[in-house]
Amino acid sequence: MSEFRLHQMTGKVPEPLHIMDAEERKTLPVTGDAEWIGLSAPEIHLLVTAGMKQLNGFANLALNARDIAKETEKNIRRGLQAAGYAAAGFSERVIGDQKAEGFRYTYTAQGIAVTGETWVVKTGRDLYELHFYGRTETLDECLPVWEKLLASVHWQE
Repeated sequence: MSEFRLHQMTGKVPEPLHIMDAEERKTLPVTGDAEWIGLSAPEIHLLVTAGMKQLNGFANLALNARDIAKETEKNIRRGLQAAGYAAAGFSERVIGDQKAEGFRYTYTAQGIAVTGETWVVKTGRDLYELHFYGRTETLDECLPVWEKLLASVHWQE
């Protein structure tokens, strides 16, 4: 099983996921200035992205993972409103040894029902967002892979 690393976050890449190469990454509409990686399992219609950026100054002092998760949800909701976005609510969990704030939602893309899940972790000045996208019809295959990935994450000092 291969591993991924994004700044201080490392984890295992469970099968059937693979780390996306530069050509595959170009197909994703990722915006902003965050460092990021993509993991994909096309055969089960699963996509995972993870991004990291450092917060400075007031943003670092004033924002926590919950605030950032709520803002992220608002932005995703706005972007997917025309696609039938429906929120499934917020929750928290531990990823590695860090508290994470997140939410799950559904939408429709090209007539296909999709389930998404986002987790936000803030460690010091570092902000991480982990995003899961899977076809709703294949969730029974996708969610165990996602959970295995999340269970493998740990943070370097």
